[in-house]
Amino acid sequence: MKHLLLSTLTCVILASRLFAAAPGPTQFFVASNGNDADPGTKEKPFATPVRAKEAVRALVANGLKDDVRVVLRGGTYPLAAPLVFISADSGSAEHSITYAAASGEAVVISGGRQITN
Repeated sequence: MKHLLLSTLTCVILASRLFAAAPGPTQFFVASNGNDADPGTKEKPFATPVRAKEAVRALVANGLKDDVRVVLRGGTYPLAAPLVFISADSGSAEHSITYAAASGEAVVISGGRQITN
């Protein structure tokens, strides 16, 4: 019984270390007050979804090694042109690509134009 308990405990410890060491997805951040010249980190986010798409496309072109998550902070993102996704923007059977609003934040991606007069 003591040997079984020790073996089980050893397996649990090894499994927890394995999962703790597993890397999370590659993340890019976009914020309305960001800068497209920045690296797209949480501290220095991109300003536009288009720039994030370009960064993701570069990862796809080099072969995805992790899942990718693009987190859009709350705000409105006006588009000068349609935001089009093609196969070069797609994940793979092994790795997904997700674009999502930050938890609890409202995001608007708008292709509309304000009409005056």
